[in-house]
Amino acid sequence: MKTPGVAKNYSVSVDQAWLWQSLLFFRDAYSGKAIATLGSHAELATEYIGAFARTALNATKRGSVPDSYDLVISFDEMPEVATAILFRPEHISRKDFLSKAKALYGDGCIGYERAGRHPFGLRLSDSNTDVVTVGLEKVSWPSVGMAMPVQADAKQAIEAITAFQSFYPGDLHVAVTANGCSSEDLSELKAFSSSNKLVHVIESTTNIGYGPGANLGLEFLQNNVSPDLYGVTNDDVMPAIDCMVEMVSAMMELHTRGHKPGVIGPVSNNIHGVQQVNIGDYRDYHDLQRKAFSWLQQRQGAVDPVPQIRGLCILIHPDCIAAVGGFDPRFGLGNFEDDDYNLRTKHAGFTTWLAEGAFLHHKGSSTFKRLGIDYSSNIQRNLQLILEKWGQPSIEALWESKAKPPMPLYQPFETKWVDSGVNVQINGDYVDLIHQATPQEFGLYVATRLMGRPRTERLKILQVLEKLCA
Repeated sequence: MKTPGVAKNYSVSVDQAWLWQSLLFFRDAYSGKAIATLGSHAELATEYIGAFARTALNATKRGSVPDSYDLVISFDEMPEVATAILFRPEHISRKDFLSKAKALYGDGCIGYERAGRHPFGLRLSDSNTDVVTVGLEKVSWPSVGMAMPVQADAKQAIEAITAFQSFYPGDLHVAVTANGCSSEDLSELKAFSSSNKLVHVIESTTNIGYGPGANLGLEFLQNNVSPDLYGVTNDDVMPAIDCMVEMVSAMMELHTRGHKPGVIGPVSNNIHGVQQVNIGDYRDYHDLQRKAFSWLQQRQGAVDPVPQIRGLCILIHPDCIAAVGGFDPRFGLGNFEDDDYNLRTKHAGFTTWLAEGAFLHHKGSSTFKRLGIDYSSNIQRNLQLILEKWGQPSIEALWESKAKPPMPLYQPFETKWVDSGVNVQINGDYVDLIHQATPQEFGLYVATRLMGRPRTERLKILQVLEKLCA
């Protein structure tokens, strides 16, 4: 699929955002219809719409639309048809567009204007009109609030946010937790926020971890935005054009059908479990979108119930937020906080789903690499923590158990980690020796402290253990 002018550095221009948001905005109107397109963007529109329509025809060169077509999408003209999506021709002013359309098509016209803010989505309007629909119902999309913890690389985060907003046709707020960012990264994030009213920056002077950072963002969104749907995402990701639309559409459809969806996630090139897919190699963002679109064509609207969704990028229903709250801060920088969230979601009576057509590119573990933290050691440590929390002997038993959870399911956003004050650096990660370290790490710490001391000192340790275990 052609993505006009998309740069290799994953940037999305204002004009590209406007075009894609417009095509995505009316996506539900394409399903099962015979659609003809006319005008300057007809070729691109025909290719995209063909994934959803019964048939799609670029009628620009024909100069007319066959009578057998259910819907006409026109970018430069106002053809005499019964059902249409009309983009304002340049020779007609925004002020006059809707009135001229009503004069030609009657009162069944609905006007939309290009919002005067980034990322220039559509909203209903009776005055300054950029798009008019004829013979269609009013269209609206749920608002979404995404929490995004960012530890470094503001440019990477800004590119991800820009793509998420550009390829979602409703309001998509992003609450960025600046998780111990440098002054340069923090300044860049704040500058971006000042030019984008849907981006909000929350400062944390230290890196409090993925889960607690996400909690700060979710709490801000709940108190200040009240979106229709919530979400959490990594900052080292890049969504395909239909990624968010597929997840949001699935969430609303599953809720309408009574399936109690709690969490929905995408597929990705770099993720563990059933969400891992191979859409083929891609050289740049243009190529990524083309491959992701081919993937979507075979899986549009498809969802699967799955035991868990990784925290890479999740969409959360507000009912689920009300029941389970946020992430448990005991997991520190990250790993297994998403497993814990999935388990609490399941035990609260909600379901978890995979949107098969929603593709998300993921660089992978960039924070751990940047901080020099041993990923495998972190995994083992947090595995021990989640098994202890849920009172299970293994990861398999954790997911198979139907026993009543040994703790409240709701985790308030504002829950703080109870620090013992005894923190040591283990494999690059600062670890609470009392509350986080594995038994092996604790034992190694004790052995390290005894190095160079007389062996008789060990007797004192054993005497203390005897008293504790008596």
